[in-house]
Amino acid sequence: MRVRHMMLRTLLAGMLLPCACMAGADDLISLYRHAVEYDADYRATAANTEADREEINKARAQFFPKAQFSASRGRGETDRTTQTALGPLDTHLNYSTRNYALSIRQPLFNKEVAAGYQSARAYVSEQESLLLEARGKLMLKVTEAYLQTVYTRERIALLEAKIEATGRQLAQAKKRYDGGVGTVVEVSEAQTNLEVSVAELARARAELEGYTMTL
Repeated sequence: MRVRHMMLRTLLAGMLLPCACMAGADDLISLYRHAVEYDADYRATAANTEADREEINKARAQFFPKAQFSASRGRGETDRTTQTALGPLDTHLNYSTRNYALSIRQPLFNKEVAAGYQSARAYVSEQESLLLEARGKLMLKVTEAYLQTVYTRERIALLEAKIEATGRQLAQAKKRYDGGVGTVVEVSEAQTNLEVSVAELARARAELEGYTMTL
């Protein structure tokens, strides 16, 4: 799949043909980049793949140490009697207590976590392959539409030239017929050829409009 992708990129790079139907200096590469940015199906696939990549980060996080912090505070009272030369001395003490605890756990090996991580990697790898396949299909779609557009524009130019020539032939056939040296068959054939060329031109222009909308 990766080799195919590189071949497609090489094909695109070698087909930078000018096309008057594109604004400014647009070419096949710029059309492909535009399609990557705006094609709805491809963007959806790319967004899903990006979201799936987070599964690897989530699975990898399970390998990190687990830290737990706790804190407590309280108050205490103590009554104490001390014997002195003057007799017993009673003392009452009030005090506050604070306790903090931080524990960190790091398992040396967790089979379940390792299996989950490998599963996430395999799943994301599959999604990456689907994204690459979608990119290749988009390349082919844009390339086909581009080449069809170039070909159709060339065909339109030829048909326009053919119509111009056929129109002159029809005029000459009518002139010859009016002069008594031509035949009705010649006029009819020239008229038919002109009508066929006009119909072909109309179809070609309709096809060009469709290809242009695809681009």
